[in-house]
Amino acid sequence: MWDDIRWLRQSMSISMSSSTALQARQKMLAAAAQLQNLLGTHNLGRVYYEPIKDRHGNVLIVTIREVETLYSFFNGKWMQISKLQSQRKSLSTPEEPTALDILLITIQEILNYQRRSQQRLSPGLYLGFLKLCSSVDQIKVLVSQRLPNMLCHVKIRDNSNISK
Repeated sequence: MWDDIRWLRQSMSISMSSSTALQARQKMLAAAAQLQNLLGTHNLGRVYYEPIKDRHGNVLIVTIREVETLYSFFNGKWMQISKLQSQRKSLSTPEEPTALDILLITIQEILNYQRRSQQRLSPGLYLGFLKLCSSVDQIKVLVSQRLPNMLCHVKIRDNSNISK
């Protein structure tokens, strides 16, 4: 997915539309490309399903990637999350937390979601079902809290062959 950023940016620059949605997409692709260059990697990780928004209009799109080795990048330095949480002094009020404060508060939940979503089902035959809740501006899909990357399902048997 992240390897296609350059191609997507080039494809979008060809179509000279002035729609707000297209401009927002172009800015997001430019930000992703800058982040790839800054970190020195194409793989920025998996995108968390829910952006973090604060009352000031700031939006954080969170990507999660487990890094095996702590490589250095430009003038940056990697830090453990626990150390960041303990050293960070909040400048916002509890009534109006900033997007960064919300991120630090919910980081464990985000990491737990990432770990749970990487679990795989054991081999076998499963019956899955889709339950949607829709409104004017969104569609929600019902999933298990234990396996958030899969639709609700039940295991029929260990043998995955289907017979009459």
